[in-house]
Amino acid sequence: MILGDDMVARRVLVRDGKPARVIVLRPRPFDDAGADWYVDVRLVDEDDEVIWSSRVGGVDAVQALTLALVRIGDTLAAERAEGHELTFLGDTELGFPVTLPSTDGKNSTAQVMLYQVGPAAEPR
Repeated sequence: MILGDDMVARRVLVRDGKPARVIVLRPRPFDDAGADWYVDVRLVDEDDEVIWSSRVGGVDAVQALTLALVRIGDTLAAERAEGHELTFLGDTELGFPVTLPSTDGKNSTAQVMLYQVGPAAEPR
């Protein structure tokens, strides 16, 4: 099990009727220069066995973390496409951003779809 300062976030899902946890580890620089950063993410089963894992890079810690959340959303969407049932708090909306292919037929850049949960906070 991953504990301590390395884990920055986790979400408990139900995968095919059994608990599974998405785990996000803290951003780290690829090297001492700190020019590029990475975040490790994984999905583990109830026995802490790794179902899948991925390392996601970015130009800084924020980008690496943002792209890691998108990687989680895309990977869970692929799991669904393979026939796995996934829920979070009894709902099929898992709360992770996912990429959608471009619709113009020319641009291969994916678009990120983000979901807002709840009303936006009023500025103070």
